[in-house]
Amino acid sequence: MWGIWAALTVAAIGLILALGTDMPFWDDWSDMVSFYAGVLPVDAGTLWLPHNEHHIPLSRLILMGLARATDHDLRAGAVFNAVALSAASALLLRSARNVDGRLRLADCALPLLLLHWGQYVTILWSYQVHAALLVLIASALLALLSRRPDPPPPRSIIAFGTGLLTLPLCQAAGIALAPLLAAWCGVVGVLGLRSPEPARRRAGWAALALAAAAIVLAALAYVPPRWETAGDPTRVLWWSAVMLSTAFGMTERVSPFALVLLPVVAATLMLATGALLLHVIRTQPRERLRAVGLGLFLLAFLGLALGIAWGRRDMALSNRYPVLAAPFFCAVYLSWRRYGPGRSGGLVCAAMCALLVMLAPWNAAAGLDFARHRAEIASAFERDVYAGVPMEGLVSRYVPELHHARVTLRRGLVNLRNAEIGVFRHIVGGPR
Repeated sequence: MWGIWAALTVAAIGLILALGTDMPFWDDWSDMVSFYAGVLPVDAGTLWLPHNEHHIPLSRLILMGLARATDHDLRAGAVFNAVALSAASALLLRSARNVDGRLRLADCALPLLLLHWGQYVTILWSYQVHAALLVLIASALLALLSRRPDPPPPRSIIAFGTGLLTLPLCQAAGIALAPLLAAWCGVVGVLGLRSPEPARRRAGWAALALAAAAIVLAALAYVPPRWETAGDPTRVLWWSAVMLSTAFGMTERVSPFALVLLPVVAATLMLATGALLLHVIRTQPRERLRAVGLGLFLLAFLGLALGIAWGRRDMALSNRYPVLAAPFFCAVYLSWRRYGPGRSGGLVCAAMCALLVMLAPWNAAAGLDFARHRAEIASAFERDVYAGVPMEGLVSRYVPELHHARVTLRRGLVNLRNAEIGVFRHIVGGPR
């Protein structure tokens, strides 16, 4: 299993090094380019500025540090994403091993969920640091939730609370996740206060304080969405299942069979896992705290899927979402790995692994196509710059390939040219 994990990690980084580019892309132009060019200073006020409905101060800090360390080579951010996803899958593999002291062949489902090439947007696009960071933190919290059935020691409570506080600083998805995960921390706090041991009571107060702080921070970070929302509950439920099904990749679903089958699989696994955890909570008192934690983790990501389906409607099948849906099925896998009765647990885990292996060729092809397309755009842009194509010509040729808005792309090109960054320093024409 560790060999498979290492091979998937090397493959992801290899894709970046072979076909990745240092060309700003999509949201880079409306957000990070102003930081790279020095138009915006790096301080608390600018780092907290919202981007759409997201507050992303942590990813901005990471991207700026990587840009300064690599002379603005944006592939460094993409490598960070791959390493973060690799670290998350390693944490979850250790959680699977802790179930019975060994790894099974089906456990390769965990690194496959996070590192298959259907995650091509996150793997290849440096701006997705905020999503990769959120998944790493969520995976660490999932590992803590599944570690032990009894109340965790103070050190684990502090680690869990710290993770809770960082979630709203990653992106809007962290705002959806933090309150429900804080509820588990609150339960741990109440159990600690009921303990006769002074150390446990102090840990209980710490857990309650961290849970409350995470909820307050999530409220402060909330930005009302500007998108047209869906008013039909049936459509919201369906598109939330579609969003969760992107964890398996195949976001370019030209086949109606794939468009319907994967959401049905996602909904079936969700309902079956919910029933399994409810059964554990009723019948296994010693496992109750751990099962409640896993259930709240699943509910948090289900809430995220419902929020996306409600706020972004048919965009639920976006190629940005596989990375946000993957932790949900990692929790599903670990739940069946630990609590699946008889052979059913092994069968569910094996079926998830088989599905991911079966879809791997399609995901790999999609990742390669995306990488090659972006590389071709970057190469064509560089050729045009060195051929002396003026600013306005570049804007006309590369809208919407680099960004959909002419004004944003033009402003970004001017800023990068004036800051003398990379190939952009050779752009001719346009305002100074």
